[in-house]
Amino acid sequence: MEQQRFGYAPGPELRGRWTVRWTLLRDLAALTGFEPLTSDAWGIVTGTADPEEERLLFDRVATASTLPERRVLAEDPRLAVPRVITTHPYLTGRSYEVDLVADGSLSA
Repeated sequence: MEQQRFGYAPGPELRGRWTVRWTLLRDLAALTGFEPLTSDAWGIVTGTADPEEERLLFDRVATASTLPERRVLAEDPRLAVPRVITTHPYLTGRSYEVDLVADGSLSA
């Protein structure tokens, strides 16, 4: 896959592997019951992970085709939606944390 084809803008800074990872993570969350914003990030996409381990994990996310497969992946601590996520609004350029339980987006 040509990762530079994927992203949010014509420039290279908003394209590439990180956009594919963020999109796969958010798609998994949405397909298992949580509807994130495009600026939301958590888990494996917010830190550094072993590139090979990360590639294998996201290959599994990309190929999961049934709800039971997706639910198992969504429970993996590297992918699970935590109580507190970080959001990165594109227009402000500032990042901040959101407590999803306090916000009412996630039940305790």
